[in-house]
Amino acid sequence: METPVGAADWAWWLGLLAGAVPLLALAVWHCTDAFHCAVFAINHLGHSGQRPRLTVGHMVGEALALL
Repeated sequence: METPVGAADWAWWLGLLAGAVPLLALAVWHCTDAFHCAVFAINHLGHSGQRPRLTVGHMVGEALALL
């Protein structure tokens, strides 16, 4: 025989859904953010030589777009 599902069982499942799922989503969000930061650091900080400079025209174009 099975026992009927009581209010305590529903409260437990709702609490799990309302608490654990957002925390899991937050953990995944931070893991992907850490991954992207690591890729950026590997790509940009790993080069010890000269980085290519932006041309003057590019900087003027960006300044005009900003204004």
